[in-house]
Amino acid sequence: LTSRKANWSKSLGVDCLPLEVLHRNNSIALLLRHRPDLDSAIAQLGELAHELGDLPLALHLAGRYLARYRHSPLGQLGNYLLEIKKPELLSHRSMTEGDISPTSHEQHVARTFAISYGALKSSSEIDQQARDLLALATCFASGEPLPLAFLSASYGLQSGETDAMAKFEDALSRLTDLGLISEADSGVLI
Repeated sequence: LTSRKANWSKSLGVDCLPLEVLHRNNSIALLLRHRPDLDSAIAQLGELAHELGDLPLALHLAGRYLARYRHSPLGQLGNYLLEIKKPELLSHRSMTEGDISPTSHEQHVARTFAISYGALKSSSEIDQQARDLLALATCFASGEPLPLAFLSASYGLQSGETDAMAKFEDALSRLTDLGLISEADSGVLI
């Protein structure tokens, strides 16, 4: 961890551990650990992983939910997929019923995002710009790579605006430091 990330995590009382999105095959494998009986539904599991953004915590919670309700219509993969595709995904029962895990980390997807989002201070110009960039990024296709050029053009940046570009990059760095976005080496946000 950089000292900035370490200081941020200490101020919140949490440990900052980077955990990337999973490769689709690993996402499916994680879901199958909870429901090995779904091994004939790989395409639907892949669709579920896509809907959950291949996020490890969301996949873990979905897998637990499917396992808990395996003998109920709630735990049937087709029914669950229909529920997950609704706009209120983060308030779905499967994403909100996690307590603190044995490793002492938050298991509530919305609260996990809220902790990071809450670290953006309204009194900081860079943090406010980071909030604006995050809001703008949500207007693009969910789950698809977002080229930085699209985001910067949508934000209204012009080439040659050195100060504005530096603030834009600082705001992006703030979002990546908080784990709210990830930036690939190829110049895209994921």
